[in-house]
Amino acid sequence: MSPTGGFADSGSPVSRVQRTRGNLGIPYLLACTILAVFAFAFNWATGHRGIFLFDHSLIFDGGWRVLQGQVPYKDFLFPHGPLTFYIQALSFRLFGVNWSAMVLPACLFNSLATLSAIRVARLLGGGSRLLALCAGLASAICFQPPFGTLNFDQTALFFDFLALQAAVESLWATGYRRSLWQLAAGASVALASLSKQNFGVLFIPVV
Repeated sequence: MSPTGGFADSGSPVSRVQRTRGNLGIPYLLACTILAVFAFAFNWATGHRGIFLFDHSLIFDGGWRVLQGQVPYKDFLFPHGPLTFYIQALSFRLFGVNWSAMVLPACLFNSLATLSAIRVARLLGGGSRLLALCAGLASAICFQPPFGTLNFDQTALFFDFLALQAAVESLWATGYRRSLWQLAAGASVALASLSKQNFGVLFIPVV
């Protein structure tokens, strides 16, 4: 019972998250920033070690073809969605056609996925900062670094990550903000489908 005679809501995960959303704290924000930087740097290191010709060559070739003005499904055929090729082509345009231009977008995705995992874990974990940071560390190590560069699967999973975060955010939002989060979840699933169809379509029940 609360001092006023009502039931206290301190044990409610929803209430704990709502109370902590606006009180992140400098150490926690610093830890999130460090994890994001680590995610970028760790993937940068692993992405420049070795090459898996079968998967990496597909992304390089598709990105180069799009950069040259070729149109997917018209000028060249492949069984996946075209989004990964367009992202790679944009990286080639910005940073040149080189190996680092393949690693850079994967580094960015790894950092963003890490921050998304932190946010989702904090919302679903009752506001626990330790749990959120552990989820971020696991994502920083395991999300992109096993591949190092863009990959059809990881690109789709990245947008699935964003869809999950948007769906979870909508649970604590009200009014038009909830609708915007739900719209963002649907758009992210659509982008996942444009990366790899099964990763997008099979994620629809989740959101």
